Amino acid sequence: MDSSEFDVRNAIGLVRRQIWLIVSTVLIIVGLAAVYVFLQTPTYTASTLILVDPRQKNALDPESQMSLMPTDNARVESEVEILKSPSTQLQAISRLGLVKDPEFGVKLGTVDRLMVFLKIKTMENLLADTDSQLQSVLGRFSNNISIARRGLTYVISVSATSSDPAKAALIANTVSSTYIDAQVDAKIANALTVRDALNRRLAQASTTINESENRIDTFVNENIEKVSNESARADITAMRANLDALKAQSISAQSLQSSVSTLAANKDWDSIAAQLKSDTVSQIKAERDKVLADIGNAAAGSNRESNLRASLSQLDKRLTDQVNVELGTLSDRVKVAQQEQDKLRTTIRDTVLSSNLSNDVMVKIYELQQESTVAKTLYQDLLQRLRGVETQADLQLADSRIVSAALPPMGRALRKPNSF
Repeated sequence: MDSSEFDVRNAIGLVRRQIWLIVSTVLIIVGLAAVYVFLQTPTYTASTLILVDPRQKNALDPESQMSLMPTDNARVESEVEILKSPSTQLQAISRLGLVKDPEFGVKLGTVDRLMVFLKIKTMENLLADTDSQLQSVLGRFSNNISIARRGLTYVISVSATSSDPAKAALIANTVSSTYIDAQVDAKIANALTVRDALNRRLAQASTTINESENRIDTFVNENIEKVSNESARADITAMRANLDALKAQSISAQSLQSSVSTLAANKDWDSIAAQLKSDTVSQIKAERDKVLADIGNAAAGSNRESNLRASLSQLDKRLTDQVNVELGTLSDRVKVAQQEQDKLRTTIRDTVLSSNLSNDVMVKIYELQQESTVAKTLYQDLLQRLRGVETQADLQLADSRIVSAALPPMGRALRKPNSF
């Protein structure tokens, strides 16, 4: 008998002698594994598919949607990083209210519990640290979110894992919709930034127009006598005088309108009646003064006093309505005066330009008019762009869309410990 046969027999004998120990050990290991698996919380994973559309989105120009942007992998990868960003996930946490969720919400770790037990910190102090608690919620949330691009396609998969299958689907869909909403909001914010910049430039262009118009008026006014003499048109001086009178009327009406508006806000009816010199306002004010005098003579708390105060309230309303009518009349007067000024100013300029003037006068007027024309053209261009940007802000479309919303998974995906 060789040594190898001897070894095999010894091994078989050893197994026979220790069979119950081996069986017991195997049963114990299997039992412990079964208990471990039984104690774990089942989890479920749901996925949402997002398509990053490479077409340019412009609701005002449908043809632009047919042109594709350059196929740039960096663009899709950038969208993946935006989906993974804390800002996107924090918005999703806020939408879902996960701060108070038993699974993802604020929890005290082992170290925190030990510190509370040893009275190093109180429970109130730990919960008062909102930044730390929010970071812990974000950490648990991020650990249960998986975001990845599907190969080299424009499709991004957003997967969420939870112990509740419905919650897993809800989280995946909420993260996706939050990302898309943020994309639209960013586009709107960009359009509004452009709008604000155009508004500032538009105000500057308006100022430039006014300055150009004023320079023309100033030049004509300063040279009115020379222009009248050279052109043999004495009516230019008369038209200029009428223009000055219209300006004075407009300024007076605007000043009165502003003053009355301030007085109306303070219900200073006496001053309003004095400034407007309106018979209707004066009559209503006289009725109001009489009611005020009667209230002073009425017994406090009596029915007569109550009726008088009701009448006073009605008279105040009548005064307010009538003052608004007067303000509307003043506003119309200002508009009419402005229109008449524009017409008369145009007439003066046309008359001057059609007259036989010296070269130096003609050159100067032409130069001033060209400046005004350029300023008006720039203003119209800026105004058109502003209207387009304002419309775009209301019609922004996302570059991404959900092509497959997550559904609650039917089977459990995996098992994990109860704590995250």
